[in-house]
Amino acid sequence: MVPGNRGRYLPESDFLKKCHEPYVIIASGDGIYKLDYNKVLEYHIEKKADITVVCKEMPANEDVTRFGVVKMNEDSRIEEFEEKPMVSTSSNTISTGIYVIRRRQLIELVERCAQEDRHDFVKDILIRYKNLKRIYGYKINDYWSNIASVESYYKTNMDFLKKEVRITSSASIRTFTPRWMIFPPQSTIRDLK
Repeated sequence: MVPGNRGRYLPESDFLKKCHEPYVIIASGDGIYKLDYNKVLEYHIEKKADITVVCKEMPANEDVTRFGVVKMNEDSRIEEFEEKPMVSTSSNTISTGIYVIRRRQLIELVERCAQEDRHDFVKDILIRYKNLKRIYGYKINDYWSNIASVESYYKTNMDFLKKEVRITSSASIRTFTPRWMIFPPQSTIRDLK
């Protein structure tokens, strides 16, 4: 991996060339969410998108300047993408840091960026090519939280105390269901008492 600005990375093209999957899902490591990747991939294929950005509509009182803010047209094609705007914008739709792209196209874009010593996926691919590539937004309504700050990390932990956050009704999503819960060894629990 090649380090990029603000902690973003572009994958090495050699790694991508060894893979045989037609699509790549890129997900930031500081997001906690409920998402069926199959539905995002189906949407990506249906739209014939070059890149699909998973988006979330944030509440009006939420400070969106911590995120990439997007504006989409009526067909959900992204027309504007501003990474961490200095002031609040007219849009409360943010990028969740989850993207779908064809593997071969990602290789091409990564290699082009590497030749120019560029390494930031958002700035050097999404923003740079937003008017040249078919970039669509896929809006989610389920739980999503970014844990990049102490406050958001704490809030997310408090959210997990709510049953509706831990349990999902979708059979295709196995995250947060009781059968996947991890319990510490009993000796650890005894030691804590």
